[in-house]
Amino acid sequence: RQTATSVKDVAEMGCGASTAEGTTTQPSIAKDAITVHEVAPTKIGMSREEAATQIQSIQRAKSADKEVQKLKEDGKLPGQIRVKKIDEWGKSVFRQFDTDKDGKLSAKELTNALKSLPKTKPGKVPPGTKFQSVEAMISSMDSDGDGGVDENEWLSNLSSCAGLYAALQENVNAAGEIDAVDAKAEA
Repeated sequence: RQTATSVKDVAEMGCGASTAEGTTTQPSIAKDAITVHEVAPTKIGMSREEAATQIQSIQRAKSADKEVQKLKEDGKLPGQIRVKKIDEWGKSVFRQFDTDKDGKLSAKELTNALKSLPKTKPGKVPPGTKFQSVEAMISSMDSDGDGGVDENEWLSNLSSCAGLYAALQENVNAAGEIDAVDAKAEA
């Protein structure tokens, strides 16, 4: 049995190789190696250089796919990293607003939290956004209808309160800490 040890070997061996006895053997190829069947089987008469180039291209693509899969498994794809940062930001904001530390935001806690934000409307609000009362915000985020907003509801439903979300984005830093309100702005 012949073993393909390089791209050149695979190109030279083709689908099988003749032995001194005149019999044909199939090449023994590593699990991740490129087979001749993956290299333009419709191109009869392809030069070794063309086959080698095509094999290298396929190997690079397979290698890139493996790298992406590894990043995905490790949670390190750019989108996954962004989601994780947003999640951490949201949890930090929630914990600051949950002053009695019972794991739920009440209307009173949300009212007090809103008082810590500047008194101006956010600059970047989606068109058609209607500002809501505290009760309406609680109601739109309270998925289970228990009258309070737990951390999971906060993370899942904050975007349903576009005005609140915009105000938080403008006034809460990347670490999830509420930026101090300038004393002059309150005067």
